[in-house]
Amino acid sequence: MRVIVNRIILFVAFLNLISCNQKNIDKENAIALWLGKEIVIPEGSIYQIGDTAVEYCFDAADFKIVTYIDSTGCTACRMKLNEWDKFINELKGIDDVEINFVLIIDSKDKYKITDILKTNSFDHPVIIDTEFGFSKLNEISENVKLHTFLLDDDNKVVIVGNPINNPKIKELYYKLLKQKKDNIFSNSDSRILNENDCYCGNPVISLGIVHVGDTINKIFRITNNGNDTFALQEMIPSCNCLKLNISSSIIPTGEYADVEMTYVVDSIKGYFSRSADIYFNERKNPVHLVMHGFNK
Repeated sequence: MRVIVNRIILFVAFLNLISCNQKNIDKENAIALWLGKEIVIPEGSIYQIGDTAVEYCFDAADFKIVTYIDSTGCTACRMKLNEWDKFINELKGIDDVEINFVLIIDSKDKYKITDILKTNSFDHPVIIDTEFGFSKLNEISENVKLHTFLLDDDNKVVIVGNPINNPKIKELYYKLLKQKKDNIFSNSDSRILNENDCYCGNPVISLGIVHVGDTINKIFRITNNGNDTFALQEMIPSCNCLKLNISSSIIPTGEYADVEMTYVVDSIKGYFSRSADIYFNERKNPVHLVMHGFNK
């Protein structure tokens, strides 16, 4: 396993979220039953972005998020697609950790769900489970608080709970997924006084579905919120298929520079993530910029 997960510590953290009464003891027991359990995606499931089927190797990541929506109530309301989009893109911006995501929706009305996805421009993988196979195969509880799972690289549950609906659960996600990055920062030299001194409001952009040969141009704005002028040291793309340009190699205090990332889509089908690290002389760690999507 590439990223070591201490399930005991995580379980203790869960228990600290809940007070000691009979109802919550039952909840603790339910959580305990899920931790370490393998989540299985039904064989033959079709991943889609909007109305387009995509190739997606869900298992190929350090961590995976599975969130499940049953067929009761207002499905569109409970999806919270905008909130998930923001959260997923934040997590995709964590370097050195690969995170995959899938939203699984129980519904016989595939066209209605697809229309909701397209209307909200939701560019992340979804399975519309018309046979309700996921809930049956994994014996999903009726308790909606137990419908979202963070999995390790063996698809074993390490966190149960929805980070969109519970800020305490969101804190646990960040604590686990950012632990490697935080350890790097804690050992940084004196040039790192404040990681917020160099700010990019939208460091991760989801491209949705693209096609071979497409040329994608995206702008990332980096703002200097610190007390010192920043001088560009180097821009490092994740691969040669990315071209980088910056509007100014010097960023005075309170000013900004725009980084243009140009990507010519290659022939590798399925999910992709392309990134660039922007280094400044005055900072130990780079600004990490990401574009991700699906090559159809």
